[in-house]
Amino acid sequence: MTNCYKQTITKKLGKSVIKIIEEIKTISEQSKCGEIALVGGIVRDIINISSNKLTIKDLDLVIEGSAIELAKAIEARIEIKRISKLTLYKKYDTAEIIIDNLALDITSARVESYNHAGSNPTIIFSEIDRDLSRRDFTINSMAIDLKDFNLLDRYNGKKDLKVGNLKLIHNKSIADDPTRIVRAARYSARLNLNLDSKSRRQIISTLSDWPWLSFESKTIINPEKSLAVRLKMELLLLFNENCWERALKIFSNLNGFMLLDKQIHLNKKNSHRVQRAIKLSLDPLTALILEAKDPESLGKRLQI
Repeated sequence: MTNCYKQTITKKLGKSVIKIIEEIKTISEQSKCGEIALVGGIVRDIINISSNKLTIKDLDLVIEGSAIELAKAIEARIEIKRISKLTLYKKYDTAEIIIDNLALDITSARVESYNHAGSNPTIIFSEIDRDLSRRDFTINSMAIDLKDFNLLDRYNGKKDLKVGNLKLIHNKSIADDPTRIVRAARYSARLNLNLDSKSRRQIISTLSDWPWLSFESKTIINPEKSLAVRLKMELLLLFNENCWERALKIFSNLNGFMLLDKQIHLNKKNSHRVQRAIKLSLDPLTALILEAKDPESLGKRLQI
């Protein structure tokens, strides 16, 4: 892909953000940390949103090499007063840093493997191109290489955005992380995208093939605790969407409530319960849990 996006992102992100990006790029080169790219929703928004300037609160960067080493190099070369936060996560070699009030998540390029459905991943560090293959949807698998500001689009995410398709990257995407079903509903509603038929079939078949996802069976391996944490986080993000009602309807049509509880899945008034909870300034997820077969157990699993 040879499309240079430097002029576009300069216009849409603003000079102050571009200055920070250029600084990090230079530090990465000087530290011999490897190739670095802009990834995540911001790449999608640069391409998809016509507004001249985007509201930027955070950026995601991926690097071929150690994210922690890059973060340490940034700390050593940028004035300390400009950095208000620096957190290093050694387990997955990631870092969070806030520079001039801009939050940056830096990850080491990697591929992931899963011992069983929904488990925590085993990671192997890799190149950026392979890193993009582990992501959820084609529209989120794009990156902008900061060396020359070219678009990396191996899975044709730009085309899918243009025609309004939401498409999973590979056939084990939902088995690897079932909470992607919540994201499918959010993106479909917010970006007015249609989930393609193959991705829809993957979601429905995954949920039907693994009944443990409803957390009712005691004889099958229990999901990792982190799966419940991710599920809670994704649902809370859904409820914070302006279009949450449409997103929740899509989630329901995908049988997504089976991730919580079969009884909630069968309830036809979930949207109404959430709507009332929001109007009363109550936690909508708690309102949903009260309809479960065992609300106390479900609440403990989701850490509510």
